[in-house]
Amino acid sequence: MKKFLKWALIIFVVLIVIGYFSDKDKQTNSTASLSSSTTTEQPKKERVEDSYPDQEKRFVQIVEQAISGSKASANDMQKGGIKADRTDALCGLLKNKSVKDWVGKVYTVDSNSDGKGVLTIQLTRDISVKTWNNALSDISDNTLLTPRTPIFNAASNLKKGDYVVFSGRFIADNESCIRESSMGLSGGLEEPEFIFKFSEIAPK
Repeated sequence: MKKFLKWALIIFVVLIVIGYFSDKDKQTNSTASLSSSTTTEQPKKERVEDSYPDQEKRFVQIVEQAISGSKASANDMQKGGIKADRTDALCGLLKNKSVKDWVGKVYTVDSNSDGKGVLTIQLTRDISVKTWNNALSDISDNTLLTPRTPIFNAASNLKKGDYVVFSGRFIADNESCIRESSMGLSGGLEEPEFIFKFSEIAPK
C-alpha cells in the first residue's frame, strides 16, 4: 500500500510539472503572436521627401547626381564638366526661376547687422536654399528679409528644425543658371547653397 501511494504521489507531481510548463509555453506563444501582429500592423512612416512637389523632387535628383559625381571624380576638370551638366539640367527645369509650395527644414533664422532677416532652408542634408547673410552680397539680389513685412514676420516665428512650405524664386546667374554662394568648386557641387528670394513661408 505504501509503495502504491508513493508511485501515485510521483505521478501526481509529474502531471503538475507537465501542466505548468504547458501553460507557460502557451503564454509565450501568445505573447510572441501578439508582438508579431503589433509589429506587422504598424503603419509605414512617411518620409518628408515623399511630400515634395514633383518639381522639387526633380531638382533634388539633379543636384544629388552632381554631388555623387563630384565625390567620385578624379580631378577638378571632371568636376567642371559635372557642374556644366548640372547647370544645363537646372536651367531646363527652372524656366522662370520661380517655385511654389516647396518643402524643407529650417536651418538658420537670424539677422544681419542691419536687422534684416537671414534664412536658410535645407531640402536635404547637403542641399540648401538661402538668403544672403550680408548687405554687400545682397546689393543686387534683394534676398534679405525686411522687418515688418509679411515674409519677415512669418520667418521670425520659425525655429531651427521646423518643417515648412515655402515659395519664391531663385536668383538667375549667367554662369550657373541659378546663383550658388560657395567659394570653391567642390563646395558648390557637394554642399550647394542656392541663393533664394522668399515670398511666402509657413509651418508644414
